[in-house]
Amino acid sequence: MTTAPEWIERLRLGRTAGAVPVAVVPAGAWFAARCEHHSAYALAGCTVAPGFSFEDFEMADPQTLLRDFPHDAPLIREFAPTP
Repeated sequence: MTTAPEWIERLRLGRTAGAVPVAVVPAGAWFAARCEHHSAYALAGCTVAPGFSFEDFEMADPQTLLRDFPHDAPLIREFAPTP
């Protein structure tokens, strides 16, 4: 795991000590998730409120993120592997 910049918040989701069951991501923020153990798997969901419109949806493009945020390349590659 890379060291995240101070403006990035890392949370552990789950039901174990030190974990939270859910997290709120503010509008306009990017989020990513992965299992702590690479052999594990999880079912994750995203609920939006007050509503959702595909016109407002944007999937992160790793190449664009790397171009716009080169100083965060290790973190971007951790969550959005590129070929």
